[in-house]
Amino acid sequence: MKDEYIHSSFVDPDIVFESPMRNEEPLLVNCTNTWDLRPYAYTQVPNLYLASDYVKTNTDLATMEGANEAARRAVNSILDASGSKTPKCKIWDLHEPGIFTLLRWRDLQRYKKGLPWSLHQPFIIKVLHKIRFWFYEKSGR
Repeated sequence: MKDEYIHSSFVDPDIVFESPMRNEEPLLVNCTNTWDLRPYAYTQVPNLYLASDYVKTNTDLATMEGANEAARRAVNSILDASGSKTPKCKIWDLHEPGIFTLLRWRDLQRYKKGLPWSLHQPFIIKVLHKIRFWFYEKSGR
């Protein structure tokens, strides 16, 4: 394409063209208790469907996997609305490996007490996690 054919261009202002080149766009991390604020893939507006990483999905995280699941949900909503007999897209439940059970339990206990997340784990949790991880590896999962 010749430069004289270019009308205009725009590059995200968070892209910094210095050395090293970097992206200063802040990461989206779901905040606590924001699930109810997230929309479904279908809306009350006829013929408007949402497929993005912020849509309510089983993935529950702003990732490409979440966006992909949202797209499948949007397609399924279109199929429902159109009355199509085409098979729906498969939606999978999120698999959370059992190896993280103790750590999730610890996080839940801290959350219930109103405490922030902490990298520090009590010694007993570290030991139990290592034992569980050892059995997890031995089982070939």
